[in-house]
Amino acid sequence: DKSLKMTGGSSKYLYLWDLEWLDQPLYFGAAMRILRDPRLNIIARSQSHADNIENFCNKKPIGIVSDWKREELLQIVGG
Repeated sequence: DKSLKMTGGSSKYLYLWDLEWLDQPLYFGAAMRILRDPRLNIIARSQSHADNIENFCNKKPIGIVSDWKREELLQIVGG
């Protein structure tokens, strides 16, 4: 949410390592507002996480990066 509130022309990325909504209660409205925001690019850590993310918020992650691998991240974000 804080990243989305920041001004500027930079792209916004969220690397989802853990899917908290699977085992902890969360405010659904706030989660949907954040995850569905078109300015936010979501990156998952595995195909199963990507499938869960898409099922949860109906938004497909832009990529999958296992274990926070720097080279894979740079390819996805264009760095």
